[in-house]
Amino acid sequence: NLQQVAPQFAKGGASSAGTLSDKQLCFGTVSKGLPSGDFRVQGWQPGAGEQHEVWVHNSIAQVFELSIDDLVAFRVHINKQGQPQASAPIWKMVGIIKEREHISFGEYIGQISRVLPNGLAFIDCADVKFAHGGDAAVHAAIMQECGLSVGDVVAFNLHVSDAGKIWMSAPCWKCCSAEKWNAQLEAFKMQMAGMEPPQKKVRM
Repeated sequence: NLQQVAPQFAKGGASSAGTLSDKQLCFGTVSKGLPSGDFRVQGWQPGAGEQHEVWVHNSIAQVFELSIDDLVAFRVHINKQGQPQASAPIWKMVGIIKEREHISFGEYIGQISRVLPNGLAFIDCADVKFAHGGDAAVHAAIMQECGLSVGDVVAFNLHVSDAGKIWMSAPCWKCCSAEKWNAQLEAFKMQMAGMEPPQKKVRM
């Protein structure tokens, strides 16, 4: 059930019944793949009261990354046809969801920067370094479980071991948008932190 696994986390105003707000994350399951490479998602937001079909254009999601029934997260906008459409970046939940586990969108966003010969990996994330004084590590088993590799951008939560080591928790959210959307990724980070992204200057 989507509403059982969709995160209760949402920053910004709650959406009213029957609408999708661009002020908070939309969560959904991929319901249909189209011949054009586009996707349809049954999307839902906390407070929205119902699910909506959301269009995911093939330009913002790499086709090989998504499959039917994947759980995804994204912000939404209304396109020229007046229909809800996903905005880049789009995120896919990866990893095993335990029964009755509360799932939330990641508190931190970073990039898998290196993997050791034993499979242990590290995430480059300025916010984690600032808060904890070092990089978050990822167990080799979690790397395999989540299908992660060097260069992947992930939204994740942390846990600290008894020895004080910082670890990424699974499941996490993997960015499925191509590198050309990096500018939108930076804006997404600022929005999730409660800050407005810089606006384009209009020449007079």
